[in-house]
Amino acid sequence: MTVPDTVPARFSVRAALGLWLVVLRNRPVAFISVAVLATIVQTLFMVLQGYFLSVMGNAALSAEGNMGTLSPAYFQASALSTLAALAAFAVWIALEVVWLRLFNAEARPWAVSWGQFGRLLGAFLIVTALFIVAYLVFLIVAVAIAVSGFAAGFELPETLGFTVFAFGVGAAYIVSLLMIGLVMVRLSALPALAIIHRRLDLAAAWRTTRGAYWRTVAAWGAIYLLYGLLLTALVFAGRAWPGLISAYWEMFEISALPPLDDGTILDPNTAFAGLFDTSPSIAWVWFDSLLVALAAAIYAITARGIGVMLAWRAPAPAQSSGA
Repeated sequence: MTVPDTVPARFSVRAALGLWLVVLRNRPVAFISVAVLATIVQTLFMVLQGYFLSVMGNAALSAEGNMGTLSPAYFQASALSTLAALAAFAVWIALEVVWLRLFNAEARPWAVSWGQFGRLLGAFLIVTALFIVAYLVFLIVAVAIAVSGFAAGFELPETLGFTVFAFGVGAAYIVSLLMIGLVMVRLSALPALAIIHRRLDLAAAWRTTRGAYWRTVAAWGAIYLLYGLLLTALVFAGRAWPGLISAYWEMFEISALPPLDDGTILDPNTAFAGLFDTSPSIAWVWFDSLLVALAAAIYAITARGIGVMLAWRAPAPAQSSGA
């Protein structure tokens, strides 16, 4: 644990969002190495998932809607897709440990231990579980409103009954968004605490936002604005490049097309060859996946400073008992 000697007493949005620049300036080789590796992993995962989905879609079309006649290729692709997702998630957790150690100025950021891996995995599972709870609250409230709205429809004019129903569902959606936002902001430091202070402490993560709640909200708002601008830029770039749009839609409409021949389908060999001298559409799929991976990497690199700077505000485990 190497928390900086001088930690700002006041959480700064500008400092949090600019922490990556400090890390890049101090450790350029390590920073670029992790960024490149993370981008490659995500790009490979996206292309492979596109291939597996295309195989499953073609197999489903060949079966003509009869699930009992699905070919073994469908189940093989489904199993491989699941394994690829699990493998990518495990690599992502390991790389996130490296990132957090690097942001915390650890001397050996690549020295990932199973304990760190497990704690960070636990942190993300906790946050994910809380998101699921918030979503379940939305579903429960929405269903309750729907039932009461339909019941009211028998006694109220049709327009008024629909208005009550729509208002209730909207209110449930807003409540769920507020719950998710509260969890995301209050527990922003949980993953960083799992690495920096080597503990999985919900209460400590919650306390790091005391006196900094609205600044943390502002930081996350700026992050999502940045991410939205990046995605918008990709959309406009795609409109300027018909080949990119064509490949993009080909990848997602492939399940609605008749089975493709081996020379057209997105198998890994064809995809790799597409980078050199084969079908341009395959190369565009790779390029499109790379652009999306880069946008996600920029978002994650910038957002990571929020949790790290909040974690620095938390007292060390030895200090917390006397605080």
